[in-house]
Amino acid sequence: MKKNKFLCVLFIVTLLLVFLTQCKSPNDNNNNDNNNNYQKPLNPTTPRAQKAWTWLFYNDADFTPGYDPSGDFAKEMFGHENLNVLMLRDVHGSNAADQSVMLRRPAADSSAAIFQVESRSVDLLRELGEVNMGTAATLADFISYGKTYFPAQRYILTLYDHGGGFSGSCRDDSDDDWLTMVEMKEALRVADGVDLVMFTAPCLMGSLEAMYEIKDHAKVFIGSENVSGYCYWYNAMTDIRALLSTAPDMATVDFSREVIRCLDRYRCAQYDGEASITMSAVRSDQVAAVVAKFSRISEYYFQHQALLTPFLKEHYADVETYYDYNMDLSSLADQLMRVEKDAAVLAELADLKGLIDQAVVAEIHGSDFPASKGIAIYCPLKGKEKYMSDAYAPTRFALKTKWDELLSAHFAGAGLSPCLYPLSLAGHDGSCVPRK
Repeated sequence: MKKNKFLCVLFIVTLLLVFLTQCKSPNDNNNNDNNNNYQKPLNPTTPRAQKAWTWLFYNDADFTPGYDPSGDFAKEMFGHENLNVLMLRDVHGSNAADQSVMLRRPAADSSAAIFQVESRSVDLLRELGEVNMGTAATLADFISYGKTYFPAQRYILTLYDHGGGFSGSCRDDSDDDWLTMVEMKEALRVADGVDLVMFTAPCLMGSLEAMYEIKDHAKVFIGSENVSGYCYWYNAMTDIRALLSTAPDMATVDFSREVIRCLDRYRCAQYDGEASITMSAVRSDQVAAVVAKFSRISEYYFQHQALLTPFLKEHYADVETYYDYNMDLSSLADQLMRVEKDAAVLAELADLKGLIDQAVVAEIHGSDFPASKGIAIYCPLKGKEKYMSDAYAPTRFALKTKWDELLSAHFAGAGLSPCLYPLSLAGHDGSCVPRK
């Protein structure tokens, strides 16, 4: 009898426990599940085994309104036997929830972090807190981190955010900052460079000024002369990843050519981007020769100022231009050759076109830009765009050539201003400003 009473009590207690468990708040279960699913940083302390390649994605989604490509990137570009894939992701608070489930992070967490992207997971490596993606230090630290803990024979750096050609890319709205090309050069110098730099979305980065700034710290430069977007990299990323798996020993220049071919297969067709695409891969070791030749040509037009200002006024629309901001350098040479009378200058312009062809490994362009050849130069449309003399004058390219002085004079009016070159130069408003 006592035994039966004991079993009866035990049964009742068990029923009560089951009932209490079932009546527990669903929110409590969800909160626990979510908390358990949030990632904790792995914080590696020793280097992984060396692979053929390490891909470093500088994902600056800290702008608004904006789009965070973390999920789309991770679906296509992930590590394998020949490849490490790392992503530094910084996101604006308004976009923080977009990829929170995929990254296993709280929806409201907009702090930056470094992840390793694998085929079945995106693993948190290091919490960074608030970072300014517009500084050389942030970029340098990321590259150095990847090289230290995920060593490889070669390194690819890709950057995401807005772009502005000579002025750089990667806008950080939280810190109201922008990564200039001078800062990018400094970051690459500190981190001992990479093999390939690719701008996977930033506009107008197929820029000779940008290439010249970092030419000593990367072997190949890939960017768009035109406005751009991450959609051009959809699907192509899968093909590029497969290429790194099947042909990991391919020379960097040959690999960059294949990257352009991968982009050519898709051309952002799902968003009707075929007509507006421009993308090129340029050898860094050939950039100096292009700039040196252009320097000679700009010197001539500096001495014959009366020739260039009317040309830009009358023939700007004849040159292949992008957003009334940059123009294709080969197209500019073509149009100058149509009006130039000096045989020696005509020969120099022809040589410039030949050097551009040698520097460009591969390029593609849509029907909207039939004259694109892969390298653009800053030349805003007077009357529509301002000339950013203060930002342009200190660039390595402007200091090497007379292009800054020519543009300053063009925007100031007819002829050169009475500034004492080279101690000072014409400001865009015609005033004399000290050379920085």
